Amino acid sequence: MKLCLKKVILERLLRIVAHFCNASSCAKGSTGDKMYIIVKGSVAVWGSDSETGSRVKLSQNDIKAGGYFGEIALMMQVPRTAEIKTTSDCVFLSVQKKPFRDVLGMFPDLEAQFNEVCTLRITQLFQKYSIPFFKAIPVERFHELGACCELKVTFLSL
Repeated sequence: MKLCLKKVILERLLRIVAHFCNASSCAKGSTGDKMYIIVKGSVAVWGSDSETGSRVKLSQNDIKAGGYFGEIALMMQVPRTAEIKTTSDCVFLSVQKKPFRDVLGMFPDLEAQFNEVCTLRITQLFQKYSIPFFKAIPVERFHELGACCELKVTFLSL
């Protein structure tokens, strides 16, 4: 019975999405109604340089299978903060906003982990976008900043 219940919950929670190499999975500024877990393949995170407006890769390393993206829009109720492009053929599991919120409500430790990751990623974005306060902090010490910041997550009613 437990296995059957878990299967039903996962089927309602997750959807399979496939993208070919070099496809845009998320557009910066678009509404974030879901996040993605990478099952196969890898993606790159892109943004715009605040001074020149040119397109820049925001992370030196691609996000690979087992990683995820799109959580910032769901956690913070903001538009997408970056463009995501596939760097290989990919298979994702997508999670809609409401089921994501429901799962976090059932698992406080998971919510705390997402808060930590969001805080770190937002802080890194501030540094990439040349906000002077964040530019002065060495990248290798960002985890310390993320650990001392508190991210207040407020879910808006759907």
